[in-house]
Amino acid sequence: MGIYVNQLGYLPNTRKIAAATFPCNFKIMDTVKKQIVFEGTALDKGMDESSGDHMYELDFSALNTPGSYRIEAENGTSSHPFRIAADVYGSLKSALIKALYYQRCGCDLPEEYAGVYTHDACHMDGAIFLQDYLDQKENPKTYNMTGGWHDAGDFGRYSSPAAVALAHLLYAYELFPDALQMSLNIPESDNEFPDILNECLYELTWLMKGCSHTKPEGKEFALRVMDHLKDTAARWKQETGIGFSLYGTLCTSAPHSRVRDVHPAAARIPPRSPPR
Repeated sequence: MGIYVNQLGYLPNTRKIAAATFPCNFKIMDTVKKQIVFEGTALDKGMDESSGDHMYELDFSALNTPGSYRIEAENGTSSHPFRIAADVYGSLKSALIKALYYQRCGCDLPEEYAGVYTHDACHMDGAIFLQDYLDQKENPKTYNMTGGWHDAGDFGRYSSPAAVALAHLLYAYELFPDALQMSLNIPESDNEFPDILNECLYELTWLMKGCSHTKPEGKEFALRVMDHLKDTAARWKQETGIGFSLYGTLCTSAPHSRVRDVHPAAARIPPRSPPR
């Protein structure tokens, strides 16, 4: 059994909903004044197929006074503390983007910037082709693939999730630059370059290290990948009407209009030799 709230908090004068996995009458306690400020009855919302729980809605939208609160049910179950305030989402976008710094691979994360998540540089050895590894090839050719972001909760680094994340971040900056000028307290924060773009450049630098399909050693593998992506993107487009193949283009073209204005050197990409 549990009572689940938005732990970031709630804005005044907006709808405020919590969820419980059991029927109950509930009260909301001001955790500072130790006073009951609201009472209500949970509304039966039926079975939630995703969680497998029977859910009940606790609506306390009428409570708009800023403060710190906790929901308590008549059976003694309590929620996590939460706030009602105008600034509850103030740090959210900074925290979301700073999370990418903690995912950095191939560099030290000093305590000054990473706090308890500090660690030394990781995965600094040269990379080899998977087939060479499977074949236990002696002295396989190695490639410098250091850098980039670890993907989710593992140590993998994948170009497709990188392209999607970068496309969203770069177009967010393209559309809302004034809202994304905050400092993230990362090593590049003093370079007069917006930190959201500093973080994007860290990933872009890794993404562009990939073995080009214009090189003989990358052509066969790249063609297999591109054929698979082409077929998959065509199927997804037929099913959803969305052209999924455009993300890679977005993530590599989106930087130029903004990056070249504030960091011209980073926006310059040497032209590739045409395939022969």
